[in-house]
Amino acid sequence: MSTCETGKRIGAYILVEKLGEGGFGEVWKGKHHFLHHWAAIKILKPEFPKETLEKEGRLQAHLEQILEKEGFAQCGVIRLLGGNLWDPPFFLVMEFVEADYLGRTSLRDWLKHGPLSEQEAIEILSKIAAILSVAHR
Repeated sequence: MSTCETGKRIGAYILVEKLGEGGFGEVWKGKHHFLHHWAAIKILKPEFPKETLEKEGRLQAHLEQILEKEGFAQCGVIRLLGGNLWDPPFFLVMEFVEADYLGRTSLRDWLKHGPLSEQEAIEILSKIAAILSVAHR
């Protein structure tokens, strides 16, 4: 059962729309209460320890540093903007990315809509290869 609801404030963000739910928690679209920018808020379920998000946050921040250092700052990796790992509810705030014109936001979404065209496959694989080459240096 969710402890979050539309209109609830989490940190500096007002929850606007639930985007999804997984094994560890929920992801919400939120709006900063005075800066008015959008963000994706990943909220950990109460039964999981904060270390679950802590590890993800550290990995994300490390990947961002490597990509920026190597000149890949704008390569399509979602940026970590902040979060709360001190007092429940524990959450991460990430850059919010709108779906493309067909409503697809991830490779999984693209594959649900049937085979990719050759151009779509090349575009996606090129981005993945560039990110992996930097991340594995």
